[in-house]
Amino acid sequence: MSIKYIGQEAAGKLVESTADRHKEKNFIINGTGFANHLRDTGNIGYATAAVILEKHPELAGEVDADHQRVAGCFHDYTKIIEGSALHEIGTAYFILTEGEKHGLVSGGTYKERQTALRSIASLIPPDYALFEELGGSNYPTGSPHSPEKLAQFEKRLSWLRQELSTTDQPLSIEEFALPLTLAQQIALYADLTNVRGE
Repeated sequence: MSIKYIGQEAAGKLVESTADRHKEKNFIINGTGFANHLRDTGNIGYATAAVILEKHPELAGEVDADHQRVAGCFHDYTKIIEGSALHEIGTAYFILTEGEKHGLVSGGTYKERQTALRSIASLIPPDYALFEELGGSNYPTGSPHSPEKLAQFEKRLSWLRQELSTTDQPLSIEEFALPLTLAQQIALYADLTNVRGE
């Protein structure tokens, strides 16, 4: 049995219901509009990856259109719960720790599901804004955030840097927060070029 990925309708419902449950926080005012933005980003990522794979099938091991779609559909997810600051950390953590429970992936073996979730989560942090928020190469002292704010994210950040690494060494801040792979660049492109779903 192969891996199945959450559909766009189910992803939108999950985002909207989460936004409704956390409306009092005033981070996201319009859950439907926010869900539409995420779905549109997923569509752009999927379409971009599909075109690349059609022209360059040899990149199939590096780029996965379904992973792009799921990543796009959830790339800003924890803005709903924690606000904008460092939301990429919270979202990647959510995907790895709760993605299976919420149906982002299903089917296949446990190892296949975890591999897919790891791949999807790795598409979330690489963003120049996150790199700057963390203080760039001068992390943590170069961050504009207070030590208290950074401390709220440090445990998840450290865990993600290790969990997303393909070696026994944690990812550097550059490896974690900059779009260094083609797949990460597609995900960032999908988000940055999404203007009303086009």
